[in-house]
Amino acid sequence: MISGILENIVMLEIERRGYRVCVGEFAPLLAIKDHYPKYVVTMDDFWNDNVEGVRHKDIAEFLLMKEY
Repeated sequence: MISGILENIVMLEIERRGYRVCVGEFAPLLAIKDHYPKYVVTMDDFWNDNVEGVRHKDIAEFLLMKEY
C-alpha cells in the first residue's frame, strides 16, 4: 500500500513541476540514451549512490529539491 501512495506523491509532484512521468526502475532508465537527469525515488534515506548516471533520491530529499 505504501508503495502506491509513494508513487502517487512523486508522480503528482513531478507533473506539478511541469515534467513528464515514466514509471520503472533502474533497467528501463539505463536503456534511455538521452542526456536528461534520471532519478529513482524511494524511502531508503541511507542509500544515495548513483547507478551509471541514474540518481537515487530519498523521497523527502526529492520533494525538497528546487531544481532537477
